[in-house]
Amino acid sequence: MRVRLLVGTLLVALLMLGVGGVAAVRIQQNVAADAQERLFAQANRIAQVIDRIDTEGGQLSRRQRNLIDEWRRIANYEYLEVGYLTPTGLRITTDNPQILPNVGKLDADRAVQIVKVDGEDVNVAIRIVDNSGQEIVIAIGSRAGVVDRELFNRPMVVATIVGLLAAIGLSLLVSQQLGKRIDALSDAAGAVAGGDFSARVEIGGADEVAKLARSFNDMAAELADAQRRERDFLMSVGHDLRTPLTTIRGYAEALDAGRVDEERMPRVASVLHAQTQRLARLIEDLMLLSRLEAREFSMRYEAVDLTAHVAEAVEVLASKAEPLDISVQPDLAQLPVGETDPDRISQIVGNLFDNALRYSPEGGTVRVSLRAANHNTVIISVADNGPGIDPEDLPHVFERLYVAQRYQAVRPEGSGLGLAIVAQLVDALGGTVNVESELGKGTTVHVTLPWQAG
Repeated sequence: MRVRLLVGTLLVALLMLGVGGVAAVRIQQNVAADAQERLFAQANRIAQVIDRIDTEGGQLSRRQRNLIDEWRRIANYEYLEVGYLTPTGLRITTDNPQILPNVGKLDADRAVQIVKVDGEDVNVAIRIVDNSGQEIVIAIGSRAGVVDRELFNRPMVVATIVGLLAAIGLSLLVSQQLGKRIDALSDAAGAVAGGDFSARVEIGGADEVAKLARSFNDMAAELADAQRRERDFLMSVGHDLRTPLTTIRGYAEALDAGRVDEERMPRVASVLHAQTQRLARLIEDLMLLSRLEAREFSMRYEAVDLTAHVAEAVEVLASKAEPLDISVQPDLAQLPVGETDPDRISQIVGNLFDNALRYSPEGGTVRVSLRAANHNTVIISVADNGPGIDPEDLPHVFERLYVAQRYQAVRPEGSGLGLAIVAQLVDALGGTVNVESELGKGTTVHVTLPWQAG
């Protein structure tokens, strides 16, 4: 990564320097072209004036020479030289000429050239005027607009070298700093992959790497919490399995040793039956929850009279409440027939009812209600008047075994998976579930489900 960052930075730096070099060349060309254009315009004006005065005997007239001298004095040209073309070549009339002797071939009536004067470049604009058959050559020269390439290119080379060195230094610094942070993340990720969920990354700042580090820490914390919950779950399941198994083994050993007389036999049979039912219920709940969490189950939607369906489920469940002296109060609104999975509805109502029954005191009440929240939503609520749930426990009530572990002293029986199963079933049906509870007054679980009459 460091190498890629360094190479990328250098490529960007070289690209910028290349663009700068092209721009510098264009600037030189534009400056020279502008200066040459101005010189040629001046040469053209002089040519127009000279052309109005006839030559004398094939040579410049005195008036023409005086006019040129006056123009040279007023305009203060660096170079203003005049000559005329003869069959044998260019004849220069200016004293001590410096630019005309150095010009190249004159094969057009206007030209722009760069000539050397004392080793320096001079822009020269040349205009040839045909005056009464005599071709007069006017040349104006100036160093303005000629960029000294050596003076211009030296700073460019220095700037290029400095820019490259700065880019290399900056990229090395950035890659080193970024590399340290990425290495810290990589080491922590390796630790988590190895099972150390306590690994954290301490990276400050507000950039993307810092945000990634915070997200990683949050993920590691979630994994650590999930591991803790899984460990607690396995320990609790192990305890719940061991308790009935211990009872069954004890009675089995007693039966095998012949220590159970005929009078106690019905009681022993009843205990064995109850404990095997408890084991079967726990195993069934574990298997169901496993399938639900893995989404390895199917939904079977059909037209359902939800009011009648819930009423039937409550009637069956009410038989469990009678031996405990707990009354059941249904409050079911008449809803139009709609589509849902009736088996999943029965599982939801059954688990909520069992949970409410488990925590209701003797002589208590379990209320089951059904109502329409709006034209496409229904709410199933199951309430008890048990001990209630501590506010700090409410966010965790749908976690596996959480309520059973926290409130085992109230009701030791049950798998502790009922509410977790409800949460998974409701989610599969596209609904939501929430709980309201007050210590000493009871708990109400509300299940909100989509409902489309039809």
